Parts: sequence; structure tokens; C-alpha cells
Amino acid sequence: MNKTLPEKYKHPYEFNKKYKKSVAYFSMEFAIDQSLKTYSGGLGFLAGSHMRSAYDQKQNLIGIGILWKKGYYDQYKKEDLSMGVQFQEKAIIS
Repeated sequence: MNKTLPEKYKHPYEFNKKYKKSVAYFSMEFAIDQSLKTYSGGLGFLAGSHMRSAYDQKQNLIGIGILWKKGYYDQYKKEDLSMGVQFQEKAIIS
């Protein structure tokens, strides 16, 4: 059975024909872009790197993660040069 994804969930590229099998990559974090705060370190950077490679090779891969409404934070330098944290609640857009 050949199922297709709804238009808003489709990949932004046509798959390379040598990658016929669909693969789902589950990770708690994906470092896709700095503006999308879904990572805090190494695991996220590794998963983001895998997703970039899949895009470059036009693989049939989808990443599935979690967007925590509260959980990741931004760091900033205080006036005394120590580090501070700022939690921001994430907006849920459907």
C-alpha cells in the first residue's frame, strides 16, 4: 500500500530513488536551527547533523522529537559576567 502524507507534512524534496524504505528517526532533541529551541547540546547536534545529511542525500527520512512547552532555556551574560538563564514558554501552533 502506498500512503502519502498530507500536504503540510510532506518532505521539501523528492526522495532519491535508491532510498525506497521509509525511516523514522526518534530523538529527544534536534538542533535544526537556533530559533527552534529543541536542543541543549550534543544529542541535539548529532540528530540535527543526521537530518542535514539525510536532506543532502535526499533520503526518505523523517525526524520525530518532542517540543517541550517548558524545558529548554536561553542563556545570557549578566552585568557581572556570570551566566543567567531565561525560561520562555513555547507557543503551541497547530
